[in-house]
Amino acid sequence: MLKIFSAIKKYVSARPIRFHMPGHKGGKFIKVQPKYDVTELSTIDNGEVVKSAEIDVAKILGAKWCKFLTDGASSGIFALLYAVKDLGKKILISRWSHKSVYNALKLFNIEPIILGGLDKDGLPVHITPKEVELNLSEDVIGAFITYPDYYGRTCDIKGITKVLKDNHKLLLVDNAHGNHYNFSDLTYVGEYADAWVDGVHKTNYTFNQGAVVCVNNSSLIDLVFDGTDVFSTTSPSYIILSSIEYGIKYSEVKGRKKFLALNDRVKNIKAKIINLGLKVVESDDFIKLTVDFGGVGYDVKEAEKILEQNKIYAELIDERRVLFMFSANTKNRELTKLVRTIKKITNTLNKGQTVVGKSIGGGIKKVDYLSAISAKWQLVDLNDAVGKISAQNFGIFPPCFPVVVAGEEITKECVEFLKDKELFGLTQGKVKVLI
Repeated sequence: MLKIFSAIKKYVSARPIRFHMPGHKGGKFIKVQPKYDVTELSTIDNGEVVKSAEIDVAKILGAKWCKFLTDGASSGIFALLYAVKDLGKKILISRWSHKSVYNALKLFNIEPIILGGLDKDGLPVHITPKEVELNLSEDVIGAFITYPDYYGRTCDIKGITKVLKDNHKLLLVDNAHGNHYNFSDLTYVGEYADAWVDGVHKTNYTFNQGAVVCVNNSSLIDLVFDGTDVFSTTSPSYIILSSIEYGIKYSEVKGRKKFLALNDRVKNIKAKIINLGLKVVESDDFIKLTVDFGGVGYDVKEAEKILEQNKIYAELIDERRVLFMFSANTKNRELTKLVRTIKKITNTLNKGQTVVGKSIGGGIKKVDYLSAISAKWQLVDLNDAVGKISAQNFGIFPPCFPVVVAGEEITKECVEFLKDKELFGLTQGKVKVLI
């Protein structure tokens, strides 16, 4: 029995409503059969076909240069940080940066200056231009920010860019969740970043792992190219490559109209959900809708059961919130059913105790990041880690940013928050702590 394929087939055969990534949402957009799964043949690509498609996409995204990636946005993050590793010893990053950012910093021996944080509800607090200005020094390369965040919220990228440019520093951006901004009225990072990476598959008509890394600072092009050469597979999927080109070109021609229509529909359903007495996480991103069931007393796990009974599957479910993720392929009837099902939840479930926000981050820096990850360590159970200094990053998957960063003291609140959750970063289920 093919276990993985059987699990996929079972899910697909149920005809689910997909409010999760990837952005194609299971719709028909490229006729894919095994015969199209090919390798690098001169009859297909003489070295110019993919390059020509990349030039086209660079123009669409407003970049001087771009490279298609079939290893996801994470490989692009590694390529960007590889490119700047010799330009300074430190870099400013968001506290809630993706784990690949922290992994790359470890590999390239760059010390992060961690800004922002998590609020009492466990949501990202954005870096401000003032924070950036106060933390710049001669040995700082610049800033590596996440824009937008997992919940579709953004920082003041214009203000941050001005501070960095005034001080001759670089702006690198993890834009894994924001490729669709280029085809809407939202501010796309290409207007400001020296280099950035888009996880095209998350929000566009593209297969999983399809991404692009883009550069607007000419001095970085060769360096980023070298980075992609180091961290990209030598056996790229031509199916994924073709879907990257298709997704971006389709959005350029038809996407804007579809995205604007989706924006109007999502505004409408947000208003309806709020009228049901529920809370919604504020966001300008029409692809993300985060409903805070626990914040008004509904059991989010019971809400999940009702959603799945109605064949609705979300991108993220935490202890109080459900994150629904749309795309230009999301149908009106699917949004209508979502509102109807949420109304059913409010009519079916009784309100209980409101989930109260609490601080969850380790947050108490004791040792520099690079020192902590290279120091001697021992493994302990998570419950026994309170008060100890972590030698690794770990947190919840998804959204895959660390709740505890190496070098931070592990707090009781953090351990309580992480219990019974799917975690990344642990070693055989245990935590590395400094000896």
